[in-house]
Amino acid sequence: MNKESIRKECIRKESIRKDIIKKRSAMSEDEVERSSKSICSKIVATDAYKNSESVLVYMSIRNEVDLSSLIEQALSDGKNVYIPKTYGERKMEFYLYDGEFAVGGFGIQEPKRVSEDSRFKKELYAACNNEIPSVLVIVPGVAFDKAGNRLGYGGGYYDTFLESLKTSTIGVGYSFQLLDEIPIGEHDVKLDAIVVG
Repeated sequence: MNKESIRKECIRKESIRKDIIKKRSAMSEDEVERSSKSICSKIVATDAYKNSESVLVYMSIRNEVDLSSLIEQALSDGKNVYIPKTYGERKMEFYLYDGEFAVGGFGIQEPKRVSEDSRFKKELYAACNNEIPSVLVIVPGVAFDKAGNRLGYGGGYYDTFLESLKTSTIGVGYSFQLLDEIPIGEHDVKLDAIVVG
């Protein structure tokens, strides 16, 4: 891809981001709550969720899909629930959810207490050729397309985390976040499924 093509792709991505974030920001609290609960219910009904022992989720911000009801259900179902903490550029680790939070660098709630014992061992999972109990990763995004592609915020955290992790991935968003097609780059990781509500 030449420089001009890359420039045009970046402009297109940024245009989509601005449009979707504007629509999401205009949503009422009731709309966010109603759609979020519907999306979480759909996830719980999937085989990927039912077969998982661990669920990696995110903590929502600025009208993103709220996964609170999914977290509650997963804990009730005896699953291990992990939430992310970012470390510098493109590095992210997940730690066991315990209900205690600190505010991270992006204004997002992150685990307050982190330890090696509570960290999701991505490298062990990969080394075992993923032959350990199933893991489901719920992935946020600005936009998705029907082929499973995802447009994030541009930081690359999820693409980096998921690149060597062969596990079930579900992107979540509102109906207006699912587009026919979005521009993708060579390092963008395709998701297994998109759930919207």
